[in-house]
Amino acid sequence: MPDAPLPGCENTGAPGRALLQSALDGLGCHVAVLDRGGRIRVVNRAWRAFARESGLALPDAGVGASYLGVCDRAAAEGVPGAARVAEGIREVIRGRAEAFEIEYPCHDPADPDRRRWFFMRVAPLRGNATAAAVIEHTDVTALRRAEGARARLEGQLRDAQRLESLGALAGGIAHDFNNLLTVILGNGRLVLEELAPDSPLRSRLERVRGAAEQAARLTEQMLVYAGEGPLAKQPVELSRVVEEMRPLLDACIGGRAVLETRLDSALPTVEADPAQLRQVVLNLVINAAEALEGHAGSIGVRTGTLRAGRDELAGSLGTPDLPAGDYVFVEVSDSGAGIAPARRERLFEPFFSTRSNGRGLGLAVVLGIVRAHQGGLQVDSTPGVGTAFRVLLPRGSAAVGDGFTRKRNRAALRPVGEARILVVDDEPAVLEVAEVFLERAGFRVLCAPGGAKAVEILRSRRDEVDAVVLDLTMPEMNGVETFAALRGIRPDLPILVVSGYSEALAEQHFPCAALSGLLRKPYEPEELVERLRGMLAEAS
Repeated sequence: MPDAPLPGCENTGAPGRALLQSALDGLGCHVAVLDRGGRIRVVNRAWRAFARESGLALPDAGVGASYLGVCDRAAAEGVPGAARVAEGIREVIRGRAEAFEIEYPCHDPADPDRRRWFFMRVAPLRGNATAAAVIEHTDVTALRRAEGARARLEGQLRDAQRLESLGALAGGIAHDFNNLLTVILGNGRLVLEELAPDSPLRSRLERVRGAAEQAARLTEQMLVYAGEGPLAKQPVELSRVVEEMRPLLDACIGGRAVLETRLDSALPTVEADPAQLRQVVLNLVINAAEALEGHAGSIGVRTGTLRAGRDELAGSLGTPDLPAGDYVFVEVSDSGAGIAPARRERLFEPFFSTRSNGRGLGLAVVLGIVRAHQGGLQVDSTPGVGTAFRVLLPRGSAAVGDGFTRKRNRAALRPVGEARILVVDDEPAVLEVAEVFLERAGFRVLCAPGGAKAVEILRSRRDEVDAVVLDLTMPEMNGVETFAALRGIRPDLPILVVSGYSEALAEQHFPCAALSGLLRKPYEPEELVERLRGMLAEAS
């Protein structure tokens, strides 16, 4: 059926009608002109193409058919938005509205599982006996998908920023907490040494020290979450790590859950801390067991390799902007109830737990370890089906350097002669505890409440100081600056750096050859004394 004459152009002749039809065909949007009865009088090329693509059962792209009738039938069948479209067109045709606009979804005939989005605008045609309205119909699917991708990226950025700030907060709290624990454990030890063996206070004080040691382990987890936990990287075979943990994992999941493993026996190595990888697997399996809530179910642990592109890695947590390439993975899945979207956003926040008996550090620690290994973490959860956590680690290609290794001297306690130790720390209580420990071990002690005072003491007593115990984090003049100033006065001076942060963080500030030793807070008095004795022995 040929197009009806363009409304209002019946007397312009064939050239005029052809010109106007050509103008309509040049438009990218789908255009149809309706008469006062809501019938289609004219369509453009884009409308015809859309009709063919969509499989609409309208002869000749609907020219001559009642578009209002099509909308009414769709509304009767329950098609979303159809009734609103029909009413909007009628309002425009009757002159009760200047325009009608709507954006609506429909299924993509090429892919029923996807949706397409369209924007429709209906405007009146005034002063014409036959034409009443013109429909502009535009496919905005690409725009909507771009907006959705942008919203997802913005959400990921917000999540990354929130987790980064939480990590910084956790690291700062852990550092300050380690200072307090040093004082608690140290003074507790001093009091225990002064108590009579049969004192009724001894058992209570032991419980205080036990609680402080538990707090120290909790602080360690906070540092791991913050990406500042200690790392001892080496080539590791991930499947072997899981195999060796099998008895422990079986014990952790309980009797009603079944542990199923699929381990690739030919995995390339990854450069990682094996102890921390065991922590990752253990935490994920415990989390999977808790997701079953005591019911029968299965927990799967799978290892393998994959080559991932940027699109596949875009939604990963852990290291921002993971590069495309080859990865080794370990995946832990469960057949539990899945994770609600609202809770999924907070899974990795420290101290957030969906369970009444949870501490909320298990998954937070996993994320911290993954981040420290420059890896990624992916979560796939379907309500009623289960959840899978996949840890991606860069494929290793070379042995990892040893870096700075903590030196331990386990020699028996022995007299230290006249050695004088300069202790530098901005916390008076920490200074006091260290001073008592060292004096009891036979050292002579000088105390400096900050870096500037330490430099002043060394300048005035250059040849009297045999070694320094130096806190890394101090206000005004920090440990790195103090270290440089002290070595500038005495290049051969043994300096033991003490920090509430990790060894890995300290190594970022000091060349490996420059450090005489590194000790983490909280520490036991024997460890402090042994380190100093070892340093003095090497210096002599």
